[in-house]
Amino acid sequence: MTRLGALVTATLIAGAVLQPDAHVVFAQSSRPRRVNAPQFTSAPTWSRSAIFWFGQNQQGLPSRNYADVRVGYTGTNLHLRVTVVDYALWYPASPSAATDLTQYDAVAVYLDTGYDRSTSPQTDDYWFLSAYRWDSGGNNPLYQRRARGTGAGWDTSWSGAWSDATNGDWNCDPGPNNNACGIDNGWTAFFNIPFASIGPPAPPPTGTVIGFGVVLYDRDDQPPAGAVVPQTWPETFNANSPATWGELRFGEPTYRPPPAIPSGAATIRAASPIDNTVEDAWMGGGGDCSGGQFGGGEINHGTDPRLFVGTEVRAVHFPCFNKSFLRFQLSAIPPGKVIISAALTLHLWGGADPSRAQRSWVHLFVVNDPWDEMTIHW
Repeated sequence: MTRLGALVTATLIAGAVLQPDAHVVFAQSSRPRRVNAPQFTSAPTWSRSAIFWFGQNQQGLPSRNYADVRVGYTGTNLHLRVTVVDYALWYPASPSAATDLTQYDAVAVYLDTGYDRSTSPQTDDYWFLSAYRWDSGGNNPLYQRRARGTGAGWDTSWSGAWSDATNGDWNCDPGPNNNACGIDNGWTAFFNIPFASIGPPAPPPTGTVIGFGVVLYDRDDQPPAGAVVPQTWPETFNANSPATWGELRFGEPTYRPPPAIPSGAATIRAASPIDNTVEDAWMGGGGDCSGGQFGGGEINHGTDPRLFVGTEVRAVHFPCFNKSFLRFQLSAIPPGKVIISAALTLHLWGGADPSRAQRSWVHLFVVNDPWDEMTIHW
C-alpha cells in the first residue's frame, strides 16, 4: 500500500501538430473494454501484472461479490490470478463430473483466440472454469471444466491441457459451507493456460488482440438455496456470443506522440484546498486498513488531503485495498493546442519504515463514467 500526498502536479507540453486544422475530440469510447497483459520473464510476477476489477461488495448484500483480476504471460503460458472478495464461501463437498460448478463459487475465463467476434462460439473460442474447494489443491478434474466452440455451441468433452489452483480465507471455524459464524473473506483462483492448448505453442506477437471475458459465479447458502446471478467482465458479456466479450492485448501499451513542434508548457495544480483545478478522492481502507469487511470503504473521502493506493493479492487483505481518483481541468492549455506529452507527479509522504521501502508499481486508468469527488465511494 502506498500513501500519497494530495499535492499533485501535472506538467503538459502543448505543441502545434504539423497538419492543417488539427484538433482533438473527446468522447466516450465505444471500443470494447481492454486489458494490456505484460510478458513475464519466467514465473508470474503478480506485482507487475495487468489488473482490472469488476463486481461489488457492500455489507448487507452478500449476493454481490468483487473480483480483482491479474493477467500476464510467459513464453509458454497465459496466467491469470482472480482474487474474489466473497463473504459466504460455498463449494460442492463431493462433486462428480456431472456437478454443475456454476452453482457454487467459481470463476470462468473465456478466450476468442482468432478474435473474429462472431455471434456464436467458433473453434477458436475456449473457456476454462476453476471452482473453489476446501483443500486449496490444484488440478482436481472434479473442480475443473473446459470447453471449445463448435460453430454453434460448446464442446464440453474437449480435453485441452491446463492447470489451476485455489485457496480461501475465512474468519472463524467451521469456515466454508457454513454461515453460522459470520462473514468469510473470499478466495483466489489461479489459471495456467498453455498456448499450445489454444493455438501455436509460442505467445502471440506483441500487440496481438484476442477476445476475452471473465464470469464470476457465486453461492451464498446451503443448496438448493443460495445460488445468485453471475457477474461478468465486461458488462456486455454473453458467453455464447464472442462479439460481446472484451479484449486482451499481449504486451504493455506504448505511446507515440504525433509529429509536432513543442510550443509551450503548462503546469496544472490546485492552488488551494478549495480550488477545483485538480479534484481528487480516495476510497478503501486508508492507512489503517479499515475498509472492506469493516465497512470503511463505504465512506466518502473527497475532503481528505491525502490519497491512498494499494491492492493486495489475497482476499483476507481486502480491508487494505485502496483506489484514488483524479480529475484535471485543462483550461490552462491554450486554444488550438494539443497535448503531446505529460508528467504526473505524486509525492509520497508516509510509510512504516521509509528505509526499507521498495519501488511501487502504480497503475493508471482513464475513467469514462462521471464521478463526483464529494460523493464517490467504494
